[in-house]
Amino acid sequence: MAVQKVDDDGNIWFLMASDSTTVQQLETDPTVQLLCQGSHHSDFLSIYGTATVSSDRGKIKEFWEPILKTWFTGGEDDPRIRVTKIVPEKGYYWDTKHGGFVAFAQQMIGAALGKTMDDSIEGTLKV
Repeated sequence: MAVQKVDDDGNIWFLMASDSTTVQQLETDPTVQLLCQGSHHSDFLSIYGTATVSSDRGKIKEFWEPILKTWFTGGEDDPRIRVTKIVPEKGYYWDTKHGGFVAFAQQMIGAALGKTMDDSIEGTLKV
């Protein structure tokens, strides 16, 4: 599942299928946790928030891309398309200070020396 947009207010938007397990669960409990990874070894983000699901045709049109026809075979007018908006409430991030190669090198040196060579940065996000 890919983020369609992060708007100026920090809301995160997705398109999903109405018959998906995720949409059915959100209709019962809108509390969510999003886990994002920017690369294989760094750029991690955890966001907690509340989701709303709608059939807003204007938003569907705004977010529509031809590749989405893979999942929504009826195209932009497929009746199964739902718009999901996540309103973040809190978040946490962690990453390496110097990029993946340096972090890997420090990890190997630390393993050889039996010493932790911390290269991380982390913190909470203000929402």
